[in-house]
Amino acid sequence: MLQQQSVLPSMYWALLLIPCFFVLVRTYHFQFKLSKFFQKISVLILAILFGFFWAASFATIRLSDELSKQWEQKSIDIIGVIATLPEVTERGERFQFDVEKILTKEAEVPRHISLNYYRDVEL
Repeated sequence: MLQQQSVLPSMYWALLLIPCFFVLVRTYHFQFKLSKFFQKISVLILAILFGFFWAASFATIRLSDELSKQWEQKSIDIIGVIATLPEVTERGERFQFDVEKILTKEAEVPRHISLNYYRDVEL
């Protein structure tokens, strides 16, 4: 469900887990037949919501590691290790790079970046 969303949900929506948990705990105190049905539904809803927000929290953490807008289109000197073999694409080559040290003062660079080299295309 998370991957079908156009944007990541706010983590405030994770507060929905709290009332679902209390409904689940509350239904365990009742001893009539319908309580078993509500218990199963509550566990299912709680599990779905927990999984959804577990994935959303990891996606939020991963996507927050990006190059800030003020450093885009500027030269930044870095030292690091090529993490993957270069991959040839239609327009050039691409590889993953792990940053070990940033030489440009005050620059903020993610620890893992994807570098691209674009060939000149003749028309």
